[in-house]
Amino acid sequence: MGYSVAGKNVLVTGASSGIGAALAEGFAERGAVVGICARREDRLRDVLERLRKHSPESRSWVVDLSELDAVMAVNYLSPVRLTLALLPGLIERSGRIVNISSVAARLGPGTEAAYAASKAALTAWSEAMAIDLADSGVKVHVVNPGIIDTELFRLPDNEEPIADMSMALPVEAIVQPVVDQLDSGSFEIYVPEWFQEVVAGKVADPDGFQQGTIEYLRSRGALG
Repeated sequence: MGYSVAGKNVLVTGASSGIGAALAEGFAERGAVVGICARREDRLRDVLERLRKHSPESRSWVVDLSELDAVMAVNYLSPVRLTLALLPGLIERSGRIVNISSVAARLGPGTEAAYAASKAALTAWSEAMAIDLADSGVKVHVVNPGIIDTELFRLPDNEEPIADMSMALPVEAIVQPVVDQLDSGSFEIYVPEWFQEVVAGKVADPDGFQQGTIEYLRSRGALG
């Protein structure tokens, strides 16, 4: 059931930095023709230059998919709208859809209610779409990154992160797991993998997990 991106056309949104840029480069290095889009033209230009070293036909578009300056619009509505717009072509080509969700979608971390809700919505929609498209030839995948060292953590207006940043992975760490996921056809992965055990623990004892989260946040001075 192996799947290779070599020779495929791949579109990566939010590709001007972070996970999106790393995935775009990873796909280009593996022989894909990559289209990238985001809001920041200067950043896109830099990423496209790197892509074309491996995939000269790669292209970029400056687009703002959010329409509304809100977390739910960016993290949920934008990928849904884009997927639905491209769906006829995806069905025609038996394409793949990879949605970058988050462990927050499964764990509901405190202090991140809006973000967790937006990613949970994307995950639930992806689950339903995977079933709805089962006979279409299109496969849907969900990726749940843990703590990834992106520039979001270093923006000047952001508060100090509650997460232990010593556990953060570089953005490049997301690439090979996604390539392996496409090859295996699995619906959902966690990066790093051990987060799957954390989620299983929450499912087994949701009250205990919630209480543990509360105690952790209290220890970090994040509640009150």
